[in-house]
Amino acid sequence: MALESTLLRLDTCKVYKLPPLRGAKGHTAKEWNIPNPLKEVKLHVIGVEDDLYLRLITNEGKLFAQSVKIDGRKIAKGEKFLDYYLDKVTDSSRFFVLKIKHTKSKRVISIGIGFRDRSSPTSLNASIDDHLQQVRRQIAYEREKEEEKKNPKKKTEDDDEFFAEFAEFEGPSSTTKELQKKQKQQTLDIFNLEPPPAEGGSTQPEGKKKKKKTKKKKQDAAPQAVGGGGLGAFADAFDDNSGFSDFASGNTQASGGADSNWADDDWGDFASGNN
Repeated sequence: MALESTLLRLDTCKVYKLPPLRGAKGHTAKEWNIPNPLKEVKLHVIGVEDDLYLRLITNEGKLFAQSVKIDGRKIAKGEKFLDYYLDKVTDSSRFFVLKIKHTKSKRVISIGIGFRDRSSPTSLNASIDDHLQQVRRQIAYEREKEEEKKNPKKKTEDDDEFFAEFAEFEGPSSTTKELQKKQKQQTLDIFNLEPPPAEGGSTQPEGKKKKKKTKKKKQDAAPQAVGGGGLGAFADAFDDNSGFSDFASGNTQASGGADSNWADDDWGDFASGNN
């Protein structure tokens, strides 16, 4: 069973009984007794594949009447006009003559439908026209497919030359992939280089610098270890070897020969011991 889709819903639609048609000009709404409609219903536009149906639904939700099948393909091909199914009156744009099929007798009769405002008939015409345009596009597509089957497109020499150029291209080889890896590694090595040293600084890594500093500390500590007493012991040893300790005790002859040198002093400071 074909799927149905609701294309439009109008909440207010009035149904009229048509008087006998007097001339060939068509129906006129002024002859319908507009203030006294036969029924006030809701109108739904239903799409079933390429076809359309106009359903009149009562306020209680029951089906009041349904139009005959509006054949979208026949209208799209120009075999029938929309006016055959839904015709406009000659004196108003808000009233139409609709062909319906009686639910019991299956007899086709015509009734009048109308709307209070002008937006409702405009929406009705637009929804029907959109559906018919879609059917026309579908028909045009099917015709193109049929023509392609009957007359398949032949390849030209230009097409062969165009694709022949691409046939010479080859995909990436293993050598190309290795070259790409090397280039990528070189790029990474450039970004991983250490920053240049400051002016006067060393270019060696930090680890090697720390090791050298440790060696220097050990060399500086060596003389202290030999003396056995730190700075105080070193000072005592220096005084003993240099003879400066004599000044502290006031013994100017302890150095052996040093007093003769002091006696010859022009100032006489050392001879008199007045320092």
